[in-house]
Amino acid sequence: MSNIQMVSSPGEILIADSIIQKLKSKNNLDFDLTINIDYLLDTIGMYTPEIPNTIFVNPDLVMIDNDAESKKYHSYSGYVYDNTLIAVVLHEFSHFLCHEVFVGIVDDYDKKFSKVLALCDNSYKNKDEELVEIMRLYIINPLLLKLIDGDVYKFIKSYFKSPSPTSQKHAIEFYDDYPVRIRKELAKKWKLKLLDNKITKVE
Repeated sequence: MSNIQMVSSPGEILIADSIIQKLKSKNNLDFDLTINIDYLLDTIGMYTPEIPNTIFVNPDLVMIDNDAESKKYHSYSGYVYDNTLIAVVLHEFSHFLCHEVFVGIVDDYDKKFSKVLALCDNSYKNKDEELVEIMRLYIINPLLLKLIDGDVYKFIKSYFKSPSPTSQKHAIEFYDDYPVRIRKELAKKWKLKLLDNKITKVE
């Protein structure tokens, strides 16, 4: 068999890792993490406490899944439902944070918030998945989480600072890229609209 080498990781994984490194630096955290790119993995991403300091992703399945899911669930980068490769890496990374860095955060969240904050269907599986979806959005687009549920935003912030700015400018950069269907869903489901160059909750 030939010696097969991967010269560089897929670009989105490098972007996700830069976000992870920024979070680590901003919060003065000390941990080691391996992002395992496994094209034989039978799921888009995985984290298991039995293999510490490691998350797994299969970029091929993410691309296939994202194409189908984006049509069904209105998936988009920086949105509540985000199945891009960057978001999948940060989703699995959030599992790692819950189980190896901020141990107890899931139980704490469960005690404080009995009602499900359903960012997507995955949120209904259990409190762990619900919280991880929230953390993923907080890491990528914190203002959107803050506008959807300020109390949950404050809870996550009490554990760590987002590596992304909680600013209108940052959130609008995502919003400007949203297709019309995402903007309509944002207004219908979350009562959020862009008014006077500001994303605002409209009751």
